[in-house]
Amino acid sequence: MKNFTFAFLFVFFVSFPIFGQKAKPPVKPVEQIRGAISGTVFDETGSPIEDAEILIYSVGLQRFPESFRETSDRNGKFRFENLKPRRYKISVRYAGYVLPEEFETSIENQKTYQINQELNLIVKKGGAITGKVLDENGQPIINVRVRIVRIRDEFGQKIPAQEFARYSQQNFTDDRGIYRIFGLTAGSYLVYVGDDYAYEQNLKTKETSPVYHPSDSVDTAGEVRVGFGEEVNSVDINFRSIQGFRISGTILGATPKAANNGSVAISLVNATNGVETVQTQINERDGKYAFQIEQIPDGEYEIRALQFGEKGIFSRNPIRKIKIKSADVSGLVLNLKSLNSIKGQVLIEKSPVLKAIKDCTETAETPLTSMIIKFDSAEKEKSILDSIEKIQQNISAAPEENGDFEINRLEGGKYYLNADFNDENLFVKEIFQQISTKEKRDLSNGLNLQNGENLENIKIIFSEGAAQISGKVIISEEEKSKNPAAKFIVYLIPADAENKDNILRYAESVSNSDQTFMFKNIASGNYFVSSENYSPDKEKTQKFQNPKFWDAKERLKLFEEAKNKGITQIIKPCQSFTIEIKNGQ
Repeated sequence: MKNFTFAFLFVFFVSFPIFGQKAKPPVKPVEQIRGAISGTVFDETGSPIEDAEILIYSVGLQRFPESFRETSDRNGKFRFENLKPRRYKISVRYAGYVLPEEFETSIENQKTYQINQELNLIVKKGGAITGKVLDENGQPIINVRVRIVRIRDEFGQKIPAQEFARYSQQNFTDDRGIYRIFGLTAGSYLVYVGDDYAYEQNLKTKETSPVYHPSDSVDTAGEVRVGFGEEVNSVDINFRSIQGFRISGTILGATPKAANNGSVAISLVNATNGVETVQTQINERDGKYAFQIEQIPDGEYEIRALQFGEKGIFSRNPIRKIKIKSADVSGLVLNLKSLNSIKGQVLIEKSPVLKAIKDCTETAETPLTSMIIKFDSAEKEKSILDSIEKIQQNISAAPEENGDFEINRLEGGKYYLNADFNDENLFVKEIFQQISTKEKRDLSNGLNLQNGENLENIKIIFSEGAAQISGKVIISEEEKSKNPAAKFIVYLIPADAENKDNILRYAESVSNSDQTFMFKNIASGNYFVSSENYSPDKEKTQKFQNPKFWDAKERLKLFEEAKNKGITQIIKPCQSFTIEIKNGQ
């Protein structure tokens, strides 16, 4: 799979006015054309799968996400008709089988589809884990819930904590105390019973902490590795009492007039490994919101309270970190604060000068509704819960037909506006806030949100004439013999001094294992091209890191180093070409 940053971050795209010409005013949206997504579901042998359930759901609709279900026919075929030109993600449900592409990447980077695409979906036989749950006397425990969570992928790489929820499954023990959980994606799992999601019959979960296979707490739990089509037996849990302690406190800033009858959701996760320990809801009682969480074992934790409003998360508290060491923790105060929102509009400008350029050909107009507008925080996630919520809340928006968008659930801080779009002819020309008819505030280097602030009139201007660059990093024979699949981060850096601090003029791309790379949606201009090593040991972590050039010092360093090497690449509108660079160039 290609690692390519441009596919989802428009802060990486670069901006350059084409030949200094004034573009036409933004075009008015045309009547929305609907279409279909169709395809076939196959198994690994190439045989069609009948009666598979296919689910597609729109991406970026915060208020009312659209989802549709279809079932494959005897030839494995399915078809979704009359779809709006949005972006869609896809899932396949067929007993015991898995669609690997759902889990090969993070949920943020999961592949999306658009109307008028024909898909071939290949499902694999999933793995299975089975075993017994026995009490302290060796007797089977009946009808107890057994849960699993995937913590490593099939290659042994650690899965980021924000992805755990995607890989959690559960089942109950039968009258022999035996459980079996099947249809698993290949990887390594933790298996446990006795959590605090619900009171389990015949097992007093309120009186003990969760017990993990084989018979311990999460800190010393044994990992169970399973492959596609493989069944792992005798994954038994010898239940024993593990002492836990109480966490209690009050919540301020909540209102009984909020959604879900004014309830407040509380999440508690293990700060070491990211496993969610508690997820519960409380309601107002006697004029206040008080909470009490039982049987939490020694360890370090993060706790967050959230209250939902009409448009999503209404308010939440700054994450509190808790350390339990052989004693209860009481008197916690979680103070909810309202989150921020951003409203704006996406516009596409047409440039008449492109018609005279040989490389530029007229293309169909991109539906604005097929774009995804996202925001990335300039700060790295300071906690596990921050990263989990970033995934779960899907802080993004699909524009309406007229380009209007709205994104809620943002805390105070600095953000960079992002875009995900599949039109190779477009690039981001300008980002600003319209203060008045004559005044605008440039946001190309980020947007600062104050707590409780709701920004409006944000304009994101796309223009035509984007270029495309493919290339390869050339490594020495010695390097190739040591690591033939070495990867690199390749940078595009503005060569003009006046643009050295303009983030919209920088870009990065992670090469493939054959050292090839690609940049799309590039504006015309003069650029430096450079590269640096990409560490395989940090690959999972690096996928969630912010671009280096977001940091002012790193950005200046990139520019100065590239300037000293003196290698400049001139990029023209609509150009598509191939280059080669030496590692470290």
